[in-house]
Amino acid sequence: MANVEGLQPQRSVMREGFRIQCRVIGALMMRELHTRYGRENIGYLWLILEPMFLAAAVGLIHARGPNHFSGDIKPVPVALIGYCNFMTFRQVIGRAEGALENNASLFYHRTILPFDLLTARALLEQAGTLVAFCLLMGLAVATGIANPPERPLIYAAGVLLFFLSVSLGTAIAGQLATLYNPDNEVPYFATLGGISIAMGVLLLVCVKPVLSLMKGVR
Repeated sequence: MANVEGLQPQRSVMREGFRIQCRVIGALMMRELHTRYGRENIGYLWLILEPMFLAAAVGLIHARGPNHFSGDIKPVPVALIGYCNFMTFRQVIGRAEGALENNASLFYHRTILPFDLLTARALLEQAGTLVAFCLLMGLAVATGIANPPERPLIYAAGVLLFFLSVSLGTAIAGQLATLYNPDNEVPYFATLGGISIAMGVLLLVCVKPVLSLMKGVR
């Protein structure tokens, strides 16, 4: 009985800490929305419209091109699924690069941690891309250019990509924060440029292996 009674205060402290952290992340999400999009014109809707326009353009390009897939696989849903996941991965990691340096003043509040800031940005990107994907896929199914998914729960695999994006973004933000110095910004931007060049070379090297692997899908 003594052990059970001793766990009750610990559980209440954990619930209170979780509630505070959720409030902090929610407040950071609202701040990020206001800072990034403002309240003029369509404001916060750009969070959904920006990935929607990009994904719709990619889907239309594949819809007007030849079908490289065998069987009844339609190119539009493949393009939407692939590009929306790619946008989530790219945006979460891209937004994490300067997150700590640009919001250093927020850390004077003891309830705000770097993890809260990175999580808020990642949740915003995931939410905007997810809503855009659902709207575009619903429109594609309604117009007949895509078939309804037989196993909708398979889309939950995108959550794994979200966790991967958050983990990589957190690691990148932590490493870059150690390099940033307002008096000498050369190491910071040199590292960013080196990473971009390395990724470009890696993609160039992987073109032929990826094309050979895609032959089995076509």
